[in-house]
Amino acid sequence: MGLNGTLPKNFYMEGDSGILILKQGLDRETAPVHHFLVQAIDKGTPPLSSTAHILVTVLDMNDNPPVFEQQAQRCVVTEDASRGHFVTLVSASDEDISDVNKLTYSVVDGNELQVFAINSASGIVTVWNSQKLRENNQHILNVSVSDGVFTAYTRLVVSITPVNAHSPTFKVAQYDAHIQENSAVKTTVAQVSARDVDSGRYGDVTYHFIGDDAQKFFRINENTGDVWTSEVFDREERAEYAFTVMAMDIGGRTGFTTLHITVNDVNDNKPVFMQTNYKAIIRSNTTSGSVVLKVFAVDADKGENGTVSYNFHSSALPDTMDAFSINSRTGEISLKRNAHDLGSSVFEFFIESRDEGRPSLHSNVAVLLRIVDVDVRPPEFLSQIYTLTVAEDTPPGTRIGSVGARYDGELEYSVEWGGHETSPPVSVSSQGTLTLTSLLDHEDIHRLSLIVTALPTDKPELASSTNVVIEVQDVNDESPAFESEKYYVSVAENTPSGSNVVKVFAHDRDAGSNSEIRYILEEQSPLVEEPLFTLDPYSGWLSLNQELDAETKSKYDLKVLAKDNGTPQRSSTTSIIIEVIDYNDNAPQFVKEKYHASVRENALPGTVVVQLEVLDYDLGGGALDGEMGQGIIYYLTAGNALQHFHVRGGGQIYVAKALDWESVDNYALEVTATDGVFVAKSWVFIQVLDVN
Repeated sequence: MGLNGTLPKNFYMEGDSGILILKQGLDRETAPVHHFLVQAIDKGTPPLSSTAHILVTVLDMNDNPPVFEQQAQRCVVTEDASRGHFVTLVSASDEDISDVNKLTYSVVDGNELQVFAINSASGIVTVWNSQKLRENNQHILNVSVSDGVFTAYTRLVVSITPVNAHSPTFKVAQYDAHIQENSAVKTTVAQVSARDVDSGRYGDVTYHFIGDDAQKFFRINENTGDVWTSEVFDREERAEYAFTVMAMDIGGRTGFTTLHITVNDVNDNKPVFMQTNYKAIIRSNTTSGSVVLKVFAVDADKGENGTVSYNFHSSALPDTMDAFSINSRTGEISLKRNAHDLGSSVFEFFIESRDEGRPSLHSNVAVLLRIVDVDVRPPEFLSQIYTLTVAEDTPPGTRIGSVGARYDGELEYSVEWGGHETSPPVSVSSQGTLTLTSLLDHEDIHRLSLIVTALPTDKPELASSTNVVIEVQDVNDESPAFESEKYYVSVAENTPSGSNVVKVFAHDRDAGSNSEIRYILEEQSPLVEEPLFTLDPYSGWLSLNQELDAETKSKYDLKVLAKDNGTPQRSSTTSIIIEVIDYNDNAPQFVKEKYHASVRENALPGTVVVQLEVLDYDLGGGALDGEMGQGIIYYLTAGNALQHFHVRGGGQIYVAKALDWESVDNYALEVTATDGVFVAKSWVFIQVLDVN
């Protein structure tokens, strides 16, 4: 009978012979040991009896196939892994105890290039052919395990994690582009293109303008590099634009180029005469060929569009055409005959100035020429052109010069600023003294060309004019202005020393030495012998002196000073905010080299035995968001042949199968942790506690 008083199911005994006979098949995996009592009774009176214990141990045979822990498994490995680099562990269990040490692992499909090797005894997969590893971004392997009779299979997908080893590189150091002025908003100007030879997502780049100034005029497609306009351009206001364009990969490595854009001229300005009308006095003894007057017009356009020619207006009378000629290039009007031979004393006509653009634009001005006797004395200026130099900080009310004309009589003076709708910043007194009426600004206009006319009060028809040119002298009244109040950039911590980080740019509207700018990086730390960053004082390029470490410091706020070379010196400040992007450059580390734990033999499956602790100093695990490999993966790579323990992703080792102190009372487990790039190992010693 059984120990509990029931008859055994698998055995029966012949009553006469005492032979124990197997009644039905045994299964060691269900009941490895059968224990029951046998009673012997004699036939005397009274009958006497005795009992004996029978212990039947079932010997194992290979009647169960091995089973993989997972029917499909995924893992990652870095593309720069060398031969022997740990990839993953595939593990299987076999209920046949005799087969535990007989399990043989092999890769049966998907490894034609011999990229991987598998330890046939442990199931550890390692890199074998590192040169072929990066040829595909994913390898699918069919892995088998055999106990000599039965075979099981699992699917292993190995994803190759790219390495951000290269920075984007533009095709050219400078792109030159052109755009017609007055082109519509959203007109495409250029396309910049950079290449990053890294694989996967690290090979994708995005494009960005450096500084806020570019955003005022242009937009750039971050993905394609297409640049288009966000404003309508006027070449006469600004003819050239130059900006720095940055290409950045997702890991924070960057490359730079310059985009130079020239605004092409269109003929949208007509010639403008410097006077509203022209008058001249011609003495009767003036001979043929003499220049009696010069008209002058300015066209703000460029090239042919700004080239002006002069001619008589179509309304000019034949007498005028017979008496005078005009140089089409210079605007000089000359006598074709001697003055005393002309039949009239007054000639009034229009001169047309026309540019050479397509279509051509023109403007007209009235001309009055008066022929007088030799003894008539009109007002006479000492010079046909007066040139004055006036500093731009000269206060209004300051006398800046005198252009008094000689005349036997009273004169009235007037001043005209041809081509400008506003009043001239200069007044002229009845004695010909020039006085400044408003502040000049060299940054707005460098030179003023004024016409001063002296008008006799008794004979206004004898009025004469002279040209006054005022050169506005620059003073250092403008501070350098950065194109951005703050520059925001990202830098990968594995960016090589010497690499450019960002270019700062400031513009000073002053001229000459007053506009010469030097950039200064304010002291980062007086205790650092070699600073992390260097700023070129002339180009404004900020570069790395050494590689950054995101784990040491992940953000920098640098102050940059721009100083001009004027007197007194003027300056301005901007900030460069640098975010250091983490790269997986730190191996995970177990907090302890060895872990010790204990567990009762009757612990239920799922019971946590020990919590592993691993430190990884990389800020984000070193992987891209959404990529496999982010975080730590744990494997039990030795000492777990019976698969009594498993480990979770969080580092918890737990009971997977029922324990038996009488069979195994101690386990020594090797734990391997990997982040896809680096590997760490530790040992866990587990003592099984006996339960009665």
